Amino acid sequence: MEKLTPQELQFKRLELGSFNLLDGKLVAESLRTHRSLWHAFVFGRFQYGQLIELRDLADGYLSADTLYLLAFPKEMDKLLEVIKGWKADEVGFAVRTESGVHGEGVIGSEERKMLGGGAEDLVLVRVWWD
Repeated sequence: MEKLTPQELQFKRLELGSFNLLDGKLVAESLRTHRSLWHAFVFGRFQYGQLIELRDLADGYLSADTLYLLAFPKEMDKLLEVIKGWKADEVGFAVRTESGVHGEGVIGSEERKMLGGGAEDLVLVRVWWD
């Protein structure tokens, strides 16, 4: 049996998370194809009713709507171009610079705090589907 890594588990969750305009399999395949553009990602429901996922599991649904990526600053233009093909409702990102953490699009202060210790050379990207 193949060893399931934490990142591979996130790929599996993403593949199961298709609904509305989110095509989880397409996004997962795209992430695999463009692996050089990002450091790590997580997929889930992080705001607004996180326990909806628990409610829906027994019925075979993964109610998740948000993808967070840690990406490489020098690859952001390429990554944002890839993300355009995912039909997301919102895309935002935050980056740490010498003058602080700056963002674009929909990304909150709690999310920006994630760019603290250990993530100085990475961009936090939030992709959300309604």
